[in-house]
Amino acid sequence: MKKSPFLTAAVVAALAFAAYIPSLWNGFVNWDDPVYVQKNPFLFIGTGAGSALEALWSTTGGNWHPLTMLSLAVDYLIWGFAPFGYHLTNSVLHALNTFLAGVLSFKAAVAVNREYGQKPLFLLVGIPALLFGLHPMHVESVAWVSERKDVLSVFFILLTFLMYLRYSETLLKRHYLLSLIFFVLALLSKPMAVTVPVVLLIIDYYPLKRLAGPGLRRALVEKIPFLALSILLGVVTMLAQKTVGAVISMSMVSKLAIASRAIVFYLYKLVLPAGLAPVYPVDFSTGPLTIVVYGAIAALITVACFWLLRFSRAPLAAWLFYLVTLAPVSGIIKAGEQAAADRYTYLPTLGLFFLLGGVLSFLAGRGGKRLEAPFMAGALALLALLGYGTIGQTAIWKDSLALWSRQVELYPSHFFGYNKRGTAYRELDMADESLADLDEALRLAPGVPFIYYQRAHTLALMKDYRGAMDNFSVALKMDPSYAEAYIGRGTAHADLGMTEQSLADFDEAVRLDPKAAPAYYGRARAKSLLRDKPGALEDFSAAIRLDRGYTDAYIMRGVAQAELGLMDAAVADFNAAITTNPKEPKGHSNKARALALMGRHREAAVALTALIELSPDNDAAYSRRGEAYAAAGEYVHAIADFKKALLLKPDDARAHMNLGLAYGKTGDLAEASVHLNAAAGLGLSEALTHIRE
Repeated sequence: MKKSPFLTAAVVAALAFAAYIPSLWNGFVNWDDPVYVQKNPFLFIGTGAGSALEALWSTTGGNWHPLTMLSLAVDYLIWGFAPFGYHLTNSVLHALNTFLAGVLSFKAAVAVNREYGQKPLFLLVGIPALLFGLHPMHVESVAWVSERKDVLSVFFILLTFLMYLRYSETLLKRHYLLSLIFFVLALLSKPMAVTVPVVLLIIDYYPLKRLAGPGLRRALVEKIPFLALSILLGVVTMLAQKTVGAVISMSMVSKLAIASRAIVFYLYKLVLPAGLAPVYPVDFSTGPLTIVVYGAIAALITVACFWLLRFSRAPLAAWLFYLVTLAPVSGIIKAGEQAAADRYTYLPTLGLFFLLGGVLSFLAGRGGKRLEAPFMAGALALLALLGYGTIGQTAIWKDSLALWSRQVELYPSHFFGYNKRGTAYRELDMADESLADLDEALRLAPGVPFIYYQRAHTLALMKDYRGAMDNFSVALKMDPSYAEAYIGRGTAHADLGMTEQSLADFDEAVRLDPKAAPAYYGRARAKSLLRDKPGALEDFSAAIRLDRGYTDAYIMRGVAQAELGLMDAAVADFNAAITTNPKEPKGHSNKARALALMGRHREAAVALTALIELSPDNDAAYSRRGEAYAAAGEYVHAIADFKKALLLKPDDARAHMNLGLAYGKTGDLAEASVHLNAAAGLGLSEALTHIRE
């Protein structure tokens, strides 16, 4: 009977999803998640605050991956900013990838020899899927929301491989076209897919064995469209990363040292996945000796694969798959602080998993029934071990504090973990803990400007604006092109009332980074203080053009519009602010004020109702709504609101006076007199006039 891989692959995929269930209750972390999700203006598709076109054509985090952005935008439309939904999508995609990995392992084995399809499926399909789905090194790609690009791109890459195997069997154009379409979708999800054309040639070599005779020409011609697309996206990616400064300048010797070490480092972690860290720092020599040592190990593995050609092409094909798919993230192109990252192994290790599954199924097939039981026991033990490691690793990604505490635990002599944890503490308003971590980061790395930048923000939280200004200045002395530090110092100058100096800092920030929305926002506020209302309006508009989700910019532009008498435009801005962030009280409050000035009192009362829902103990909101109701002639509602305001703040003289006036309108002169006298007794002289009346 012909065997099918689907049931086995589905069971392992379900187990993989189950292992990641704890991660569904993880939060966002302060590492790329703000850029990709929490503060990403391009997620506001369909809300009136952005457009799909902007999302598709804009870069995020130094990369152009529009399909990833689109998937995150869909999550936003469904879940808002609830992390659960984003983690759920990642976990579902990973489970699908696990399923596809199992099926692909089977299809590749059948492509070599149809008899392989009769080998024990729990080894041929289950082992590769098990390793892929449950290896702790893959947790980073799944449990970190920002790595959506990883799980999404690999989903389409695996479909590309499966459809290419199908094409090699049928030679039908539709199968080739489908493989090309899936490849394009993979490229639009993550630039790392640029290696797929070379991987397809490896697949042609083994398991398809097409690179001989007339098959070689066909195989090469078939790759031309794939290669052209890879080159195009590779150029786009390099330009995008250089634009945001993601590519780090480093000597070629250092890059080769990092890359050669990474090849061996990942193999070691694959076998012994202990001490997995968010960031593996460059804490080793990047000189020629590192290249020699690790290069020699990689060369020995390569020689061994060539020696094994007398038995099978599989080891060489798996090794080449690993090297080729790892190449873009090996360190030759240095982006970021890390020397290595677990997420970089999500695709490259797949070939090694296939090799192990194939070897074990071959041995089990040769050994017959007597080996099936011990092999099954070994597979179950592997399942338990990997599952335990994966569940434990997902807890590290629970939140920013858990993540960076783990980093500090593993690398206590490196500044990065302290810097990020200090930032996390500040986000939780734990200023003392934040400052302690940032001070330790500075002790370990006194020449790093962005530590001073973070320390300045913590000092600002502690109301030490002069200390914040001094720290921003140190960061700028180290890096005069640090636009964010100019923005920070400009804000500190503004907090100290130094408006002219604030304006100068924001001017420089705009010059250095014309796409920095906060620079225009800060400059607009400085211009407002200097009575340059038209200039402020222009800069608020520039900030909004750059960031369609900039709530504060909408609010402040609305205020500026109102001051210029443009009330309809002001209300439109306050509505936009409410759309981008319905929980921001200032949007509702300013909208109500503008509507009241326009005489639209009932609408003002509705806006104040939304404000009260956000702040049920806001006595001023009740008073203002009471005034709106009174202006609209709805005195019963007005009386109820003034009573509520006085319940929250009994000594509010104006609320007493307004309540007295409302009672007067209803003809209850006794109650009117009580509250007007109370207002007068609290020092509100205006109440005396109403008493005499």
